[in-house]
Parts: sequence; C-alpha cells; structure tokens
Amino acid sequence: MGQSRDNNDFKRGAQELVTGRRSKTERDGEEVDAAEIGLFHELLSEVTDSLIYGAKKNAKQSKREVDGLLRIQAGSREQKQLASRGKKLDNARGGLIDAIYLKQQYKSPRCWMTEEVAFSTFEQLNTKKARLAAVKEQILIRYLGLGWVDAHHPWSKDGHTYSATELLEHFVQVVLPLAETEVEPDEAPLELPGLPRSMCKLGTRAQDCIDLEQSLGSEERVFRLQALKKRESLQNNGFGDELEQMQQHLWPLEKLRAGKFKIDKLFEYKEEDEYVLQWCQGNVTKFISEKEEKHVIVEVKWNGDCLSENDPRSTREILMRTKWNPNKPADGAWREDLHDKILNIS
Repeated sequence: MGQSRDNNDFKRGAQELVTGRRSKTERDGEEVDAAEIGLFHELLSEVTDSLIYGAKKNAKQSKREVDGLLRIQAGSREQKQLASRGKKLDNARGGLIDAIYLKQQYKSPRCWMTEEVAFSTFEQLNTKKARLAAVKEQILIRYLGLGWVDAHHPWSKDGHTYSATELLEHFVQVVLPLAETEVEPDEAPLELPGLPRSMCKLGTRAQDCIDLEQSLGSEERVFRLQALKKRESLQNNGFGDELEQMQQHLWPLEKLRAGKFKIDKLFEYKEEDEYVLQWCQGNVTKFISEKEEKHVIVEVKWNGDCLSENDPRSTREILMRTKWNPNKPADGAWREDLHDKILNIS
C-alpha cells in the first residue's frame, strides 16, 4: 500500500481534495498535467475487475499474514530494546562500582582537601604520568563519586590535550570551592535507564510515567546491592582493592616520625608445603630511625587477632619507601590501616 501510494498507482487524474491553495508544482511555475492518471487506471477494465475480486477474496488471509509479520517485527523491536536496556544496565553497574570507589576516597587520606595538600603532593610526585593520573582522580572523586557536575573538566578539547598543570588549576580554582556550596550525598550517584530527561509536557502526567518512576525507585536499592556484591566478587578474585585506592599518594613519613600510625603490613608465612600472604594490623608506637628517606625503622605493637601463639606482641619493622602501597602487593608491602572506613556489605 505504501509503495502504491508513493507511485500514485490509483491517481484518477484530478486533485482528490480541493483546498483553494495552489500546489507546489503550480507555485514553482511548472505545468500541471490534469489528465495524468495512475497505472491502475491504465489497465483494461477486465484486469482491474480481476484485481479487485482477488483482493477481496484474499483480504482475510492477507490481513492474517500482515498481522503475523507485524508481530514478528514488534517482537524483534522488543528484543532490541531489551538488549539495549541490558547494555545500559551493565554500563550503569560498572559506573556505579567506580563511583563507590571514588566516593570512599573522598573521606580518606587519598583525597586532597586543601590547596596546600594539592600543591605539596603534586610537586612531590616524580613523573608527569603520576601527576596527571593523580589530578584526574581528584576531579573524578567529586564529579563521579559525589555527583558534583560543576567539577567536570574534559581531558582534551579541539585537538588540545590538557596537561596536569592545567587540570590542577581547574581543580584548585573550581573543584575545591565546590565543597562550600555542594552537599556530600549519602550514597554514590546512580542513574538507571528510564524516561528521557527533557520531555514535552502537555496536560496531566500519564500514569505509565508515574508507574515507571516508582518502579525505578524500588529497583534502585536492589541494583545497588547487586553492584556491591559484584564489586566484592571482583575483589575476591584479585580485581581492585578499596584499601589500596584509599591510601595517600606519598608515603606517610611525618605520621611515622610522630610515632602515631595505624599500620597494615603484608607478611609471608609458610603453611605446610606452601607460602601464603597475610595482612597484619597494628600501631606504630615508636619511631626509631630513618635513612635518607629510603626506609624507616619503627616499633609496632600488633593487634591480638593477627598473632599466633608464640608471636611477639611488639616488633621492630623496617618500612621501605618503595614498598608503600604497591599495585601488586608482595612480602613487606605496607600501608595505613583504613579498615574502619571500608563499606561493609552483608
């Protein structure tokens, strides 16, 4: 039918509607062929009668076939929509896991809360790569972890890639002052796929829209729990470590010198025929010495639940600067004990 209409197969040679307006052809100064007729009317009357009779005879069967094709088309469209929504949900779940990590970093030693800390840490980082990664992380903590949209800054624009110094300027001048006007959310921001943000409004709000928003609200808590369980599963398999990402960038020399530091150190133990790694927690009670900022020697009083029957309660430990919070922990790695800041999910 659409093709027949587009080809004017049933045109009778005259305008179907009389509106009092000139057609576009007439306005453009082209001649109008009033005698032009569609292909159907050029056929012999016997042929047109046969076509009409065949159309009437097969109308019900044709309608059933068309309805079946429409159902197949609707089912295919629904499958595509479900696949698209599933992909959006996967992206939202991955984004929520990242946002949870970033939000936890906001109230941890990792976060730069003042200009002094920002400039001091930035200057002490040794490489351009480390500086760029650190500044980007500080911006993302506010933008993705807290949902402060004004903290956003592109990494590149119009062929120009922003340097670490340019991003630091944005962080100091724009991002840090947001703490005075913005509110820290209770949870990491989450946006489930739903209705478009900008929709034309006419009359009262449709009940379908209200039902969809209510269902999204009830699904959000379940979705958050699923994301947290997914994050926990990834961590158990060695992908991601929230304690590692909450540590400050530079090794805590000043805290160690003060002799007040909650330590988390990795030890290698032999159990039967194999070696295992175990994190042990304690408190630095005394600063003994340091060597050219390469390592320090401290006295540590270990927590009782980390000790075996014959283990000493206090020991002297050499803390190497190179083993401070490594990406791939090994025997002798150490960091600050931040277990009290971990979000526990049962």
